[in-house]
Order: sequence, then structure tokens, then C-alpha cells
Amino acid sequence: MFNNQNPYYTQQQVHQQQTGYQQQGFQQQAYPNPQMMKKMQKLCRKSIQHYVTVTLLDGSMYEGFIEFMDGQNIYFASPIVDEGQNSERENSDTELDYPYYGFVQPVRSYEIERFIIPLSNLANVMPVTYY
Repeated sequence: MFNNQNPYYTQQQVHQQQTGYQQQGFQQQAYPNPQMMKKMQKLCRKSIQHYVTVTLLDGSMYEGFIEFMDGQNIYFASPIVDEGQNSERENSDTELDYPYYGFVQPVRSYEIERFIIPLSNLANVMPVTYY
């Protein structure tokens, strides 16, 4: 039963054909459930231009904005925040005090990383509440 002409035909494939059992690993669906797809489209449409947490089927989570979407994908923008941006400012008495204009708050620059995420890979979309 082992086919010697095809080098990609392995003994494991022969065993799977004989037993009829194929081990199912974690694989993404090629054709997702249509109801789930509509649910994700509805959630994403409601959350366009809002700050959300997106959970993928593999368990990874991203925070950012859904910029726009088409029928198959969402276009996601995630701000890149350095660790030093969240800490309080040090040396507050010397650097940015101007005698005639008062205190000037430093302007922080943010970088944005953009992703294209297929709707079939989404597990959940949750809005993030921040005050």
C-alpha cells in the first residue's frame, strides 16, 4: 500500500487511510459559521472608530481602533505605547518651567501599528472603557 513514486506520501498517511481516523489539531476554519460571521460583522460595525480589545481565535489580544472594515477583513490600528510614557514626569521643577508663560506640558508622540485581521480569525470584540 505504500506508494514509492510520490515522495510526499508517508507511512502516516497510509495508516490514516487504513484506520479512517485523522487526529484533529487546532486549525482555523476555512469556511466559518455564517451566523458567527454576521455576529462579528455587526460587533465590528458598532465598534468602528472606538477603542476596543480584539481577541483572536489563537488567544492573542490586541487593543486599538477598528478603522474600517469590508466583508472579509477589519482594518485595525493599535497605538504603540512605550513603557516610559505611563510613568510620571521626573525633574518637574527645572526643565519645562518658563518664566513668562507658566508650565508647558510636553507633547508625546505616538506611533500607530496597523493590521489587517480576517473576520474568520476573530473570537471577540469588546469595547474598552476608559475615564
